[in-house]
Amino acid sequence: MHFSFCSLLIFFGAFLAVAVTTCTCRALGSLDFTELDIDFTELDVGHCDRSEALCSQQDLPSLLAWHRACRRNEEIVKPLLIQTYNGILGHFVDDVEGFLEMLTYYHAVITREAALAFFLRVERAVSVAVIKKEGWGIERELEDKFNLTHLREDNTRSNSAIPMDEHEHCFFLPSGTTIILFVSVTNSLLQPVAARRALMACMNYFNAGSFGCDYPALTLRRVTFKPDIESLTACQEIDLKAHLNVLEGKYGFAAASSDISTLVPVGAATTTPQGTPLPGVLAGLTPCLRTQYLCPRQEHFFGDGGSLVDFFDMSGDTVECVQRDRCAPFGPAAVWRLTGYYEAYSQPWNGYMDSPVCNEVHQ
Repeated sequence: MHFSFCSLLIFFGAFLAVAVTTCTCRALGSLDFTELDIDFTELDVGHCDRSEALCSQQDLPSLLAWHRACRRNEEIVKPLLIQTYNGILGHFVDDVEGFLEMLTYYHAVITREAALAFFLRVERAVSVAVIKKEGWGIERELEDKFNLTHLREDNTRSNSAIPMDEHEHCFFLPSGTTIILFVSVTNSLLQPVAARRALMACMNYFNAGSFGCDYPALTLRRVTFKPDIESLTACQEIDLKAHLNVLEGKYGFAAASSDISTLVPVGAATTTPQGTPLPGVLAGLTPCLRTQYLCPRQEHFFGDGGSLVDFFDMSGDTVECVQRDRCAPFGPAAVWRLTGYYEAYSQPWNGYMDSPVCNEVHQ
């Protein structure tokens, strides 16, 4: 039988297409897409609606894997991420785009339960964190532009000897819900985000440009660390249990105390802190989790090897613009460790993280 040169090219092209399709299916299967009832061999990559339907059912790690793969995937995933925060903020303000533009102008970010809702892709409540110098401006605009009623300002704690991490302002919406504004007492925007250091699951943020989760190895698996109850005062214990009830009841979290290694896979972090020995077990004790950025007394900041920080638009111009404007995650950043619930700041900074929230670092 006679084969022309063109026939051989067509045959080779068909073989290559099948090989690429097979490799693609295997790659997608590694992201848990195989749990969906979808035949990837029939998926026409020319139709974005099928890809969007596929991605809409995925968790955040799977979406980010698609998001980083190529520019076309970014165009599919970006609207889904925006849809997630629109669904959260839409319960509180009619003009979500205007609300986010205001946050960008004042270098503010969404944090606390709302940020957790974004990373888990559910819709809940809204808290906002802003730096000290922008606090008055954003308070006024929330009242004037978004017609929110300023209910109260909380600048005190039951233990007056402990410095404030932030000033708390409560705004009332006509729908009966509230927006909480946390104004940092320093130039570090992310200090209020880190203030809930007793619960790793609450240390997240997002704004119109970027999003960050400091403990993705735990949070995205719905696991959180909690301090030993014996180390807390009665008021702190009540506060902690209230937050744990929200995490366990609404989001299905598992809360672990000091022995959290049994809830975390060995390869949770992609990098290892410089100079840290490999984890080991001595006399039946649990292994050190420092190499996985999960040691409760380990120093942390958004951008270290154990955190997840990403951008909705990954183009170079957008990231450079965020960096130039010193918006999160760039600019002054709080450094902390999970040494307790609310501990005194009496010890001076000496490079060894003696206080829960330490001096700022600049990224």
